[in-house]
Amino acid sequence: MCLYIVLFMIIGIAGGISEATSGGGDIFLGILMLIIMVGSLGLVIPSLALCIRRLHDIGKSGMFYLISFVPYVGSIILLIFYAMPSVGANEYGPAADPNTGNRF
Repeated sequence: MCLYIVLFMIIGIAGGISEATSGGGDIFLGILMLIIMVGSLGLVIPSLALCIRRLHDIGKSGMFYLISFVPYVGSIILLIFYAMPSVGANEYGPAADPNTGNRF
């Protein structure tokens, strides 16, 4: 997911530059693009942290996230890793009780 957000940001920057240099742009679209870019940037770090945390739960290194950069297959492999159950403690800490969690 992080890859898609970064790609969306790059496309947004390219679109914003293109719109600004063409001279016929609408200011509303520029402001909207800026808001979307800031929102996307705010989602990159938490989504990356959650992905790495889940990989740690199943005893894998966070570097396994780099598999997502392999087109098509990488995302499927990560999805399989995320669906794997976490059994017992691992080198990153004790296993969490599945029946507990934060309540808002």
